[in-house]
Amino acid sequence: MKKILNLALCLFLLCSCSAATKGHVEEASNYSSQYQGFTYYRDQLNDSDTKIYDLIYYHISKRDESYGIEAKDKDTLFKIYNYVLSDHPELFWEDGSEVTYTESAQTFEIYASKTFTNEEIRAYEKQLDEITQPIMDHVAKLSNDFEKVRYIYDYLIDETSYNENSVHNQTILSVFLYRSSVCAGYAKSMQYLLNKAGIPCTYLWGKTTYADEEHAWNMIKLNDHYYYLDATNGDISDEEIDQRWRYNFMTMNSEQMLQLYQPKEKYEETTAVEDSYFYQQNAYFTNYDESKIKALLEKEKKKEKPAIFFQCSTNDVCKDIDDKLKRDNKIFNLADENGIHIDQYHNYQSEETQSRLYELY
Repeated sequence: MKKILNLALCLFLLCSCSAATKGHVEEASNYSSQYQGFTYYRDQLNDSDTKIYDLIYYHISKRDESYGIEAKDKDTLFKIYNYVLSDHPELFWEDGSEVTYTESAQTFEIYASKTFTNEEIRAYEKQLDEITQPIMDHVAKLSNDFEKVRYIYDYLIDETSYNENSVHNQTILSVFLYRSSVCAGYAKSMQYLLNKAGIPCTYLWGKTTYADEEHAWNMIKLNDHYYYLDATNGDISDEEIDQRWRYNFMTMNSEQMLQLYQPKEKYEETTAVEDSYFYQQNAYFTNYDESKIKALLEKEKKKEKPAIFFQCSTNDVCKDIDDKLKRDNKIFNLADENGIHIDQYHNYQSEETQSRLYELY
């Protein structure tokens, strides 16, 4: 019996055919092991599922139109297929929109959707190389991985506009070729560039806690610690707010991430702060520290639109700092002492990321 399924995240799949030979499995495994990027989802699999993963990756990479796979059930196959696409943003020709399958023992025949011809794929790959090489040349000159992450994060936000009607918006083509995308395009492009830069980055998907909508974002690894990053939310549409607000979403720990998102797959718990934006800017507070606030103000005094932007270890610490800055016009006095003469300020608060932004006027 033949069935047709339309799945938002999945593939193009069928059943009933010859499975891969032992030699074929070994060839696929060797091919997969040559990949230099971060394969977070592959690393979670047992040996038998890894073989399925490697075969799927091998055949997609070779642009095979059909191939046989042995799996215990279609749910396992769907899951692993999604893992391949989530580990490999460079496989842009496989966008995962339709699955067709027939039930036949435990052998599945996968039929790839022909979004592009092989000639078109080669042309797109050439364009991607030409567009991303100057980015990577600049990244190679940066002194540390934090600066590399920040540069790529800023680049994607500055060069991309959010548009639900953008072309090929589930792939990296939408960002690099058309400069317009949705969360999937942002997250896959971030993963693509960071892995090229040698910084482990994976693609996460799930729902937002604030709107209960499907969403995609990233998990990265800096100095053996995991952080979470979302360039889509960092792409602030409000031009009035200080653009540093984007960094709320650049290096979150798992607790902060879970305030914003509900991952559908495994993620890493982390409390590290040393490679966060705020820690790197000496703007991470564990208590009210007036000398640190003065240091932040000192950096701002020559700016046309001064502001102080900081993060706290807890929301209670943030509230305590707010209270002290507002009491007896403390924020005005501290600004004046540091050569910033203001009549008012705007205070933006993020409970999810435990941060504060004071724009000074």
